[in-house]
Amino acid sequence: MGNSIQLLSEADRLAEDGANWLDWKMLIECMLQQHGCEEFTHPLYSKQSLEDPIKPEGPSKSYLTSTERQEMEEKKQRESTARTILVLNVKRPVLGLLRELNHPADMWQALCTAFQPASMSRVADLNRQLHNCEMSPTERVDQYMARFTNIVCALDAAGERPRESSLVHQLLYGLPMAYQSFVSTMESAVEAHIVTFAQVKARLKVEEAKIERWSRK
Repeated sequence: MGNSIQLLSEADRLAEDGANWLDWKMLIECMLQQHGCEEFTHPLYSKQSLEDPIKPEGPSKSYLTSTERQEMEEKKQRESTARTILVLNVKRPVLGLLRELNHPADMWQALCTAFQPASMSRVADLNRQLHNCEMSPTERVDQYMARFTNIVCALDAAGERPRESSLVHQLLYGLPMAYQSFVSTMESAVEAHIVTFAQVKARLKVEEAKIERWSRK
């Protein structure tokens, strides 16, 4: 825990709208782990008083051993480090959520409560985009696949990558009528588990060239 605290770039700090929540959360979790402070992000983390307990029979006598006292001091240091990491790596408008909180576990929970729904909404929006992704009649296969792949990559970054078979079916579903024969063949191959998403994309390029040759005749 002797490492100095690293600051994220301004672009990577948690934004007020939570648009970068998932990326920020991953970066901060790694940073907290690097400093031995990951315990404060655990949903079942239980805060315990850091006060030095006193024996009932003697107001000046502590029953902490030297080892326990050292552990208490180390925990205080971890809390301070975690609190600093969180406060310094959010954008100024987000600080309002943390201003009245002192414990890093409370800060983390407040951020999760505020921004996790936004990330789930983002995943739902990406799934809608994927479902509605279609290749227009004037569009090239490369352009269609680039749009499709960008959505898949965004879902993957959000930890919600669809199953391989679902990706293939969705890619085929978005193709125009000129590819109907190809779609039928590929769907049968997918059901038989003999082609992958990458193979379907490669064969789609070949099919495009074949359709273009036919159209020129």
